[in-house]
Amino acid sequence: VPNEKVSAYLSSGNGTMNRQPDGTYLVRVNSGTTAVITVSAQLENGEKRVMGTSEFRIKQLPTPKTVIDEIEQSSTITKSKLQSLYFMKSQYEKDFAFQLHSPVLEYTIVIIGAGNGVSEKNIKGYNVAGNEDARKFLSQVRPGNRVIFTQVKAKDQSGAIKTMNDITFKVL
Repeated sequence: VPNEKVSAYLSSGNGTMNRQPDGTYLVRVNSGTTAVITVSAQLENGEKRVMGTSEFRIKQLPTPKTVIDEIEQSSTITKSKLQSLYFMKSQYEKDFAFQLHSPVLEYTIVIIGAGNGVSEKNIKGYNVAGNEDARKFLSQVRPGNRVIFTQVKAKDQSGAIKTMNDITFKVL
C-alpha cells in the first residue's frame, strides 16, 4: 500500500495527531496515561481497512537542566570568564530518549557579596554576555562573591514552563 494511502489517528487518548511533510506523525497528548493509535489503509479496491492498533504509555517530559556555555554544574570561576559566558540553554540528560530543545525564557542573577549584601536582577531571554542588563549587572562582581543563576525558566514542547536547576559560581 503506498504511503499516501495509509493514515493513522488517535483512537483513544486526549490530544491531537498530525501528519508531517516527511510522512511521520506528531502526536500531542493533553492528559492520561495511555494513548491508542490506529493505522488504516485504503486498498486498491477502495476498501479502507484497519491495519493495526498500538497502545502507547504517556509520560510527562522531565525538567531539563541548566547549562551555561557547556558548564553544567556549580564551580569556581574567574571574573573574566564569568563575564564572557555567552548563553544559557536547557539540556535533557544525555541518556534521554529524544533530542529536544526547550528555549530559556528568563533567569535571575543573584550576587552575594562579601559584606556587600545581596543583589539580584531578572533577565529576559537566554543571553548572558550578549544581554546588556546581564553584562552591566555582572560588572559589579568582585573576587569572593557568589553568583547564582536561579529561577531559570524554559518552555518545553508541551508548552509547559519548567523552572530548572540553579548554577552557582564562586568568583576567584
